Amino acid sequence: MGKVGEWFKERWIMERDATRELWKGFRGFVSKVWNPFGRVASFIGGKVRARAAFWSWLLVLLLVAGVVVTLSMEWEAFTTFMRETGDAPKDKAEFSNQVILRNLALGVAAILGVGFAWWRSWCLGKQTRVAEQGLITDRFIKATEQLGSDKESVRIGAIYSLWRIAVDSPEQSDKIAVLDVLCAFVRASGKDCELPEPSKDGEKKEDEEKESTPLPIVRDDIQIAMNLLDKKCCELQLKDKYTFDLKGAYLAEANLDNAQLEYAILISVHLKGAHLEGAHLEGAHLKGAHLEGAHLEGAHLEGAHLEGAHLEGAHLEGAHLEWAYLVRAHPEAAHLEGAYLEGAHLEGANLEGAYLVRAHLEGANLFGAHLERARFTNRAALAKANTKGALNLDKVIFLEDDEDSESA
Repeated sequence: MGKVGEWFKERWIMERDATRELWKGFRGFVSKVWNPFGRVASFIGGKVRARAAFWSWLLVLLLVAGVVVTLSMEWEAFTTFMRETGDAPKDKAEFSNQVILRNLALGVAAILGVGFAWWRSWCLGKQTRVAEQGLITDRFIKATEQLGSDKESVRIGAIYSLWRIAVDSPEQSDKIAVLDVLCAFVRASGKDCELPEPSKDGEKKEDEEKESTPLPIVRDDIQIAMNLLDKKCCELQLKDKYTFDLKGAYLAEANLDNAQLEYAILISVHLKGAHLEGAHLEGAHLKGAHLEGAHLEGAHLEGAHLEGAHLEGAHLEGAHLEWAYLVRAHPEAAHLEGAYLEGAHLEGANLEGAYLVRAHLEGANLFGAHLERARFTNRAALAKANTKGALNLDKVIFLEDDEDSESA
């Protein structure tokens, strides 16, 4: 093999330019005839994979053809070289053409054997991928069926099974499908825990007593699903940011601190008493959401849509509400001490009894807002906001002014 390699090295310099020109011509030829070959390859084994197999076999055949063509052009020089460089004495070392052809045939067979081995490996890999995909599909179907079980332990097992599928599967479509199913499962909790409607005039006292009964808290299986969705989604290594659709879900007193729910769809979601400290809800859609008594200390709600949201008694100390939409929201008696409300839209919001001490109100729009008994640090703090059209400004409580009057 060393002698053959030495001979090829000597001939390479002479044949390099000719080979380049031949390759350019071949590329032009292939570009003209590829369409019919591509259709045949796609029909046999699928567009992408069939083309890959076609090009791989074509490369092997071209390599063999190149060796044969080169040797045929320089056959005499090659045979002379082989005879003159034999290890045995020249009078006994006679290399016949049959021996040379046999060695060449063995070399060509070796090249074809390598190609065939690669083809077999590719076929086995394809079969393995198909089998794995079938197994994932079976696991997915079984887990989704178990989500409808009456037993909570079975539902929890199904949740973890789906999450394992999303982590193990290399396909982005499988990961998205699992997230869609889990979000649908969480949304269904809102239908299972329908809130009593407000009583009308003339109804019996029984209905009023029923209305005042304490509401159930979030189920354990729903809490586990939310823990996976909002805190471990990074494990899936998604190429694009996933938008959680949880509208109407029932998550009362859920533990969602530091949740990653940017731009999530949380319309009419029930989060009464939920823990959302430090949660990321930038740009989230919380229109009509129930956040009564929720803990949102230090939460990020920049640009969030909170139109008509119920924030009675909510804890929003130090929360970031820059440019948030709180039009006609209900933050009555809400704790907004030190909250960042720069540029926030508070038109028509009910701020009766709200605590806005040390709140940052630069550029906030309070047109039509109800400010009865709302507490501010001083008049200068409120003056930074746009109070044109605000209601009951004369009933606002300024804490520092009251302290000055008492000291005087």
